[in-house]
Amino acid sequence: MFRHAFLACIALALAVSVSGCRNPFQPATPELPTGLPVIENFSSPDSLLTTMANAVMKKGTSGRNAYYHALADSTGGLTPGFYAVPYPAVADAWRLTAQRDPPNPWNLPLEKLFYDYLIAVLPGFTYSFAWAHDNTQSVDILDDGAGTALYHRYYELQASSADGLTIKTIAVGYADLYMLKVNSRWYLTRWEDRVGKDQSLADPEQRSMGWRRLDSTTSQ
Repeated sequence: MFRHAFLACIALALAVSVSGCRNPFQPATPELPTGLPVIENFSSPDSLLTTMANAVMKKGTSGRNAYYHALADSTGGLTPGFYAVPYPAVADAWRLTAQRDPPNPWNLPLEKLFYDYLIAVLPGFTYSFAWAHDNTQSVDILDDGAGTALYHRYYELQASSADGLTIKTIAVGYADLYMLKVNSRWYLTRWEDRVGKDQSLADPEQRSMGWRRLDSTTSQ
C-alpha cells in the first residue's frame, strides 16, 4: 500500500515538473548543512536504516558522518568490511553505457565517495528518502541473540526544488540489507541491490542505487 501511494505521488509531481536543458543528474559541489544535526541511532536494524535515510536527506557534514558510521569498517577489527553488490542486469547495462567494467568489489572507501556524489546530484533541491517493506521477498530475518539481521526493503530517493514545483526521482529499487550487531551496536555489512520487474534500465528516473553507485565513479 505504501509503495503504490508513494508512486502515485511521484506520478502527480512529475506531471507538473519543469525540466531544463542541464543534465539533472550532473553532480555538483556538496551543499552546506542546515538545521539540527542527524541523530545517530544504531541500537536496532530499524534505527540504523532510519539513521541512514536521515543522513541522505540531511546532507553536509552531519549527514556524511552519520552515513559513514552506519557502515561496517573492517579496519577497526570488530566487524567485516562493508560491501555493496549491484543487480547483475544493472552492472551489464552500465558496462555497455560506460564502456568499462564496474568496480569490484564495491567497498567502504567507494561507498564514502558515493555519498558525496549522491547528495550533490541535484544541488539546491530538498531530498526525501524512504524505506518500505519489500513484499516480493520473504519476511525479514532478525536473530538478536546471534547479532545478525537480513532485511528486505523497497527504497525511493526523491528531490524537490525550492518552490516545490519540480520533483525528481534520483534512485528507486530494492535492497537486501545484511546487518551485524557488535557490542549492542548494529552495522550495515552488505547491500545487495535489485530492480523491480517494471523498472526500465533506460529511464534516468528509474535508476537504482546500484546504478548511481557506478555512475559516481565517472567523476573520480
